[in-house]
Amino acid sequence: MNELLSYIENVTGLANACISRQLSDAPTHDRWLLDTSAGAMVLTIDKPLASQLLLTRVGQSKILDLTAMADAGPAPVFANIGRGISLVHYLAGESLQADQLGEPENLIRLAHLLRRVHEINIAGMGPSISLQARIRNYASLINSETGAV
Repeated sequence: MNELLSYIENVTGLANACISRQLSDAPTHDRWLLDTSAGAMVLTIDKPLASQLLLTRVGQSKILDLTAMADAGPAPVFANIGRGISLVHYLAGESLQADQLGEPENLIRLAHLLRRVHEINIAGMGPSISLQARIRNYASLINSETGAV
């Protein structure tokens, strides 16, 4: 636990942060809820698989800034792209579960959120994602794991 806090100990105002609970243990990252003097925050730390899949965090802070300004996402607090670390304000509330997505009121809420996100101007964010390059990379990773050609 102390190792997790070492990632953010030098971030202004977060020296006394406490880990509340783990939010996720995904193949590409771990996500933790922190209690801080500045409020609840979410710490995300990439695992090695993230870089193997070319899931860089370049542009993530800028996108988070833009979505926060549009009131469509959490505001970023800290990011270290090279180490795969990000810290954002925690948004309280419940996440929709798969079986709730078919409910009309949830579909309407989701549609409004997606419309706000898609209206955000992200010009100057750099090259778009190359789907072909990602597919070639995934295929090479699979081939190296299985020995297939």
